[in-house]
Amino acid sequence: MNSLPATVGDFYRYVVGVDTHAATHSYAIIEAPNGGLIDQNVFPTSPAGLRRAREWIARRTEGDLDGVLIAVEGTGSYGAVLSDVLQQVGYRVVEAPTPRRARARSKTDALDALLAARSSLVMPLTTLRDRRTGDLQSALQVLTGARDQQNADRLRCINLDLSWCC
Repeated sequence: MNSLPATVGDFYRYVVGVDTHAATHSYAIIEAPNGGLIDQNVFPTSPAGLRRAREWIARRTEGDLDGVLIAVEGTGSYGAVLSDVLQQVGYRVVEAPTPRRARARSKTDALDALLAARSSLVMPLTTLRDRRTGDLQSALQVLTGARDQQNADRLRCINLDLSWCC
């Protein structure tokens, strides 16, 4: 018997795609399993804007926390604060799939948000990338920062040709 793995569209009622930037985030909400667009919007990244976005998502998805998957581009950078806000409420937040674009194709934030949602809709549940949080993520950030500092110090020594300091 050949069974296909369950996809996001089989498990969630709604998928929200988010294209993140420093000043604003673009949102697209689609309905599973067909991927029909329910609504799109843009909100600022201010605390008030994130609160309005969270409330908008709740209204447009009938307040169904368990039936909503939120696929955010850049959960570790521009989308980090948004991801925290949404996870605290109870939404599942995952890293959106990396978009693949053909050359010379137009790009808009609204299209990127819709692409993030629709690309996530067809993904097997087992391949979703939950955003990294907690103590492990903090430890990795500290280690990465220390490694970057050591590499910078080493490069300075090489550039100064001070073999005694390395």
